[in-house]
Amino acid sequence: MFPKVENGLFVLMRAELATGKILDIFNNYAVKPDQEDYTICENIEIALRLAKSIVQDNNKVECYIYNSNDIVQYRVTIYEIEKY
Repeated sequence: MFPKVENGLFVLMRAELATGKILDIFNNYAVKPDQEDYTICENIEIALRLAKSIVQDNNKVECYIYNSNDIVQYRVTIYEIEKY
């Protein structure tokens, strides 16, 4: 379930680049309801920094950053940063 966060916070989610399957915070497939599959960030700068670090550590992962209204703001891969 997608988290509800306070205004001004951002949600970072990870996915497998090749398939789009959602990953947990340890880059395992998120298949169980108790797996932690998102990270809440205090601002967009922190979210972007974390996303860049994640994809640099594992180039088979992509990150999506959502605002508090559940709208995608960025997609981050090893190849590019897309702003929506």
